[in-house]
Amino acid sequence: DNADTRKLQRKEEKRCDAFFGLVNAWGKAGDYRYDDLSPMDGELFWNTLFLKLGAASNAVYCNTKCRKEVTRLYPCCLRKMLENDKIWDNVVNFVDSFHLLYPVMDGRYDLQYFHEEDMFEEWASWTVPEELRETFMRFVHAAKYCEGKNPKCY
Repeated sequence: DNADTRKLQRKEEKRCDAFFGLVNAWGKAGDYRYDDLSPMDGELFWNTLFLKLGAASNAVYCNTKCRKEVTRLYPCCLRKMLENDKIWDNVVNFVDSFHLLYPVMDGRYDLQYFHEEDMFEEWASWTVPEELRETFMRFVHAAKYCEGKNPKCY
């Protein structure tokens, strides 16, 4: 029964909404025109994915109605680890290195693709854009980006 489901959803939305909050945040985030992207679409796909995941994470950590429930999901050791920028610098270095190796690992590697030095230079000079890193961090460490008071760790 659709009316009962909608009534239940509204009731859940008024209190700590552990399920519908995530679903609604995912649905409202990003641009629906990009929903059919694949990883082969590059930065646009990853940025859109991290925006949606970040919105869902934000719904978990930043909803003031869920403060008690969130503390169970946010231990202090996790917060300390997530705040360590060296870890994320190393993740970026890994992604940059993987990007360089991908044509070889893909199995369709063809030296003819890089027939011009400019094409190789463009490929080799790519690094993770700051905007992509920011959307990734908003997903992974959503508690840090809450507007207002950040949740406490335990």
